[in-house]
Amino acid sequence: MRLLRPSAVQVTISSPGIFVRWLVAAQNREQQSARFGKGTDNSWPILQVRTGCLPAPVIFVLAAGLSKSISITMDCVPLYPDARHHKLRFVDSQRTAVLSISELYPVVLWAMVVIAPCVFVLLFFISAPYGRYLRTGWGPTVSSRTGWLLMEAPASLLMLSVLMFIPVNFVIYLFLVAWQVHYFHRAFVYPFTLTSRRRIPITLVLMAIVFNSTNAFLNGYHFVLYQDWYGQEWLTRWNFIAGSLLFVLGYYITKRSDRILVGLRTDTADDYQIPRGFLYRYVSSPNYLGETVQWFGWTLMTLSPAAWVFLLWTIANLLPRAISHHRWYQEHFTDYPKNRKAFIPFVL
Repeated sequence: MRLLRPSAVQVTISSPGIFVRWLVAAQNREQQSARFGKGTDNSWPILQVRTGCLPAPVIFVLAAGLSKSISITMDCVPLYPDARHHKLRFVDSQRTAVLSISELYPVVLWAMVVIAPCVFVLLFFISAPYGRYLRTGWGPTVSSRTGWLLMEAPASLLMLSVLMFIPVNFVIYLFLVAWQVHYFHRAFVYPFTLTSRRRIPITLVLMAIVFNSTNAFLNGYHFVLYQDWYGQEWLTRWNFIAGSLLFVLGYYITKRSDRILVGLRTDTADDYQIPRGFLYRYVSSPNYLGETVQWFGWTLMTLSPAAWVFLLWTIANLLPRAISHHRWYQEHFTDYPKNRKAFIPFVL
């Protein structure tokens, strides 16, 4: 199947008792970026946007998120048995190509699997330019507070669009609450606790927005595609119980470790001290260890392929940075504890 650059995108979604159609039509660049209207039958809502600069998943999430009565039709080949399905129809002036979300989903998923090891290796040579590694050469910057808010907000807000696609499902609601406990705090609370005057390159912010948007799409729409997996019996399965405990444990480790780091700052200066106490007795970055444990718990809770990919990316991002932190401490503090490891107590 050959995918075309669309001049219009039509999303047709149906369920018992509900039929909603969105037509997302491209506009000329001199027009407004988005507006509402009515369809040709004078009844369907229309959202018009310039689609040329938006990837298909973003258009789909945008259209779905702005609707109050969308659920999913079942008409495409599933990735797994009993899966829910979607169909996106891309239309241009000459011909039509049809792309199902169940076909798009694994393409994005496998792309993330392929890219993660490359990022893992690259980060051993190039530390992400924020915090103590901020340096020139990465373009314009924004404040840390603004950067963190912009980077993390898509992960929180896009995941909320899942609520528009599924019927009442208590298990999935629990997953969404767990996700928001992390990302709502990270996007809308944590940035306002920052006192550092350091800034973040806009380039890095944009890369983080792309990752968080893609990650939210993969994790969120797994629940839409495969909502039938998660009946009430899921709550009694060993993986859900073990995963929930690990998620809570990892969250606790992360937040307590972060509080210790915040407590080392007496003012807005960016001087660094040796963190001590709690798991800092054993590793240089227990906050990164805790976040990895947390998302391993998420993976067990959901048993989602997207969650495994997210865990892979978590390790690919945080392990090299933890090792960089460890070396940085050793280089800058002659009295740094020699028995302290970088990431895993007593091991690494």
